Amino acid sequence: MFTFYFYFPLALFGFKTEWFVLMGAFNLLYQFWIHTEVIKKLPAWYEYVFNTPSHHRVHHGRNPKYIDRNHAGTLMIWDRMFGTFQVEDEEPIYGITTPTDTWNPLMANVQPFMRLYAELKGIPGFVNKVKFIFAPPGWYPKELGGFKSAPQVDRASYQKFEIKVSPGLNIYLMAQYILVLLITSLFLFNVSVLQGWEQAAVATIVVISVAMIGLIFENKPRAIAIEFSRFALVLILTFYLVQQSYIPFWFFGGLAIWSFASLLTLGKVRFHSLRTAKG
Repeated sequence: MFTFYFYFPLALFGFKTEWFVLMGAFNLLYQFWIHTEVIKKLPAWYEYVFNTPSHHRVHHGRNPKYIDRNHAGTLMIWDRMFGTFQVEDEEPIYGITTPTDTWNPLMANVQPFMRLYAELKGIPGFVNKVKFIFAPPGWYPKELGGFKSAPQVDRASYQKFEIKVSPGLNIYLMAQYILVLLITSLFLFNVSVLQGWEQAAVATIVVISVAMIGLIFENKPRAIAIEFSRFALVLILTFYLVQQSYIPFWFFGGLAIWSFASLLTLGKVRFHSLRTAKG
């Protein structure tokens, strides 16, 4: 949402769309293998030119010296040119300065803006509010003490956000996630044959399904009840798509059996969890 504007000049210069998509895919694919701690350091010449696991661990660290460093996708020379390069010289503590405290991907995307808005209301003056939005992270007006660097991280006391769930519920949620991936793949490969409102309906179901997985992971009280409603919506939409000959009837039958078995499993797991909690 916030980066494609920077690519507009490429179109104005006549850069072909096919080449843009191809290079974008290569750039994204390259970044897959650098998310690891298995590979420590690579040859110096490679580390100088290209992004590497060592460089990218810095990018994901919340250590104060690692904040807003090593933005490169493939070529590290850009960070060296613009002064944002940082060598990995201490073990990174991964995450963001204000850790996300939810498994719901919708809230995970909204929370930072909610926090930004809450702080923005406390910034005095219109000009200062604009600066607070567009200035580098950590900028505050003099009235509020000026620039604030990222807080130090106490490795011994740092706790990741975690909510323990039963093994049975973990298995159930994994099965649901696989189903969501399957439905999403079928949707993306056949999106061109669906009408606009049909596309919106399927996309909404996918988003709700992913959000529900997060809510159940968090043991939200009403999550189970909403989950039953989600299954009903999925089956109704799937039956409609069968009637429109978009998908075969056997897929609807298989999904119905899957849903029934999933609900039985969820009910059993939930009942066992409640009985254990009371006991």
